Amino acid sequence: ALLVGKSSRARELGIDYQVDPLSSLEKTTLPCTGGDMVLILGNLIENAMEAVTPLQDKRITVGVYDTAENVVIKVSNSGPGIGPELGERIFERGVTTKHGARGYGLALVAAKLRELGGSIHFNNLPQSGIEFIVTIPLGGRQEESI
Repeated sequence: ALLVGKSSRARELGIDYQVDPLSSLEKTTLPCTGGDMVLILGNLIENAMEAVTPLQDKRITVGVYDTAENVVIKVSNSGPGIGPELGERIFERGVTTKHGARGYGLALVAAKLRELGGSIHFNNLPQSGIEFIVTIPLGGRQEESI
């Protein structure tokens, strides 16, 4: 439902929003609640929408997959990357690439992933854009996280 709702919002904003057709969640028991998924996916997609809205090239791709060990979420967009001056600090509360009192979404995502024993990282894409990759272990908390 969240992905469909975000699709409607993206259409209103003129964003080319795609869900990877290879997305699949076959596990019957996810390692987190529906609310956790809404928090994680919702923040990542909303950030992507804000990043691409002022651009000519407005693209977002979302993928959700499960492997034998993890649920993997990928959200990429055609917006600006994150500079080396911010790096992994982007996941700290109050750190943002936007103006104003912001910087809570990725911090909330990172905190939730710590609770779940998961991780988040990003890759600036070669041509332009950025991809966030979330991993949530299916077997419970891992010793190392974020």
